[in-house]
Amino acid sequence: MVWSVPASFVDAKSPGQQRAWALDLPRRAGELAARWGLRPDGPAWHGWVGVAWPARDRDDRPVVLKISWVEDGSQHEGRALQLWDGRGMVRCFATDVEQAACVIERLDAERDLTREPIDDACVAIGTILGQATQVPAPAWAAPVVTEALASIAVIERRRSDVLPARCIDAALETLHAVADEPTVAHRLLPRDLHYLNVLHALPGDERTWVGI
Repeated sequence: MVWSVPASFVDAKSPGQQRAWALDLPRRAGELAARWGLRPDGPAWHGWVGVAWPARDRDDRPVVLKISWVEDGSQHEGRALQLWDGRGMVRCFATDVEQAACVIERLDAERDLTREPIDDACVAIGTILGQATQVPAPAWAAPVVTEALASIAVIERRRSDVLPARCIDAALETLHAVADEPTVAHRLLPRDLHYLNVLHALPGDERTWVGI
């Protein structure tokens, strides 16, 4: 069975360790697939740091095998998804921390929030965050308060005329309120929840929008 990697993903990597890792992904994917009982079920997708292959497991369940470049906590993605256990975020059935690899449930890859009305998209992300942040942050993950304070520092450092000052001030006020709120300050927070990382659930799922 072939676990091919899109040429566009390999071409985007600078020569060196990342390019070598990208070229080695078919082998890594094949070994993980053999371990987890997966078979390919369509062409791969990719973002900037990883590749995702649609697959079927031993029970013919539609899943996705995902492998990411190991950096900035990416190796813990599967562990975090397992802690969320479907609460706003995609379910994870298996994970390999050292390789930043995991097997996740299949969603509708053709439908994300970019084509939804902005009010609906904001409600979807807010709902996901409300569910995901019910989970306490484990020792290996940055809690909400850490992420909020880091965001405050970035916004303060990069103030510009691109956005009105009132919008920036409102964002900072919200972040300070979150950091100071004891009921959420030490909860587990999805770090990359933009419109492309929220997909529609497959038919039969009681959920509508799910974070990945």
